[in-house]
Amino acid sequence: MKKFMQYAIILMTLILSACANKTDSLLEDMTGVWRAKNDGSMVSVIYADKKLRMLIGDDAIATTLGDIDNENKTVNLNVTLQDGKAGIWTLKQVWDKDQKSFHLSFTMHDGTQDELSFVRKISTDDLNKIANAETKNNSLSISSATAPSTEVKPTSEVEPTVEVSLPEEAVVTEPLPTSEPSEQMTFSPSFDCTKASTGAERLICSNQELASLDAQMMTTYKQILSVSTNKDAEKKVQREWLKNERNICSTNDCMINAYQGRIEQAEQYLRKPAEFR
Repeated sequence: MKKFMQYAIILMTLILSACANKTDSLLEDMTGVWRAKNDGSMVSVIYADKKLRMLIGDDAIATTLGDIDNENKTVNLNVTLQDGKAGIWTLKQVWDKDQKSFHLSFTMHDGTQDELSFVRKISTDDLNKIANAETKNNSLSISSATAPSTEVKPTSEVEPTVEVSLPEEAVVTEPLPTSEPSEQMTFSPSFDCTKASTGAERLICSNQELASLDAQMMTTYKQILSVSTNKDAEKKVQREWLKNERNICSTNDCMINAYQGRIEQAEQYLRKPAEFR
């Protein structure tokens, strides 16, 4: 009986070890830089030391590992939403028809889904980027914790949220680009900064020049719609510009170039709409 118990313990240890190795393999397979299909945002997934770290655009996401289903190739991530409630996101490994490559299916707490396609392996630059984002978040948390309770935020300050197509309500660890509150209150882009939901929108709300360019672009775009005989086509052009040019920017210079190019294109159309397209 004693020998049987010893064999049983050894067998159980081997089974648990095999399951752990299988779990590690799944998480290591998911490690990399991915591109979201819906809006083109970049998503970095890093698994190391039994922890999973995530970066969406320039925002480091505070997350812990939840249930892992090796059979169905799914990993649950526990996140804290903006309202303080707990949420669960799910990553699922989906093999392509050729069985030589796979993408990740990403499901948010509200059921919204996106598809992540592999871009590259994690580099040293990626590790430095997420480390910097997490460091900034720690500094921000300490500052917030020691601030007097009577402190009043500027009404135009934007609560950080996650990129469009990816969770919009999640608590992120990348603070917004900073500007003096008195300057932020004068920003007037084409949208409400208190409802900014993407990294691109938060960047615009933190810079007066970008806010002005956004307002100018929207005015020109509305003029195009007012004279166009094919409004659906113009709306498609605008959506593609947002997805493929503006929303991939993570710096002011990139964003300025994107807006200036779009405004110039729109003004050319207004001057000669019959010849432009």
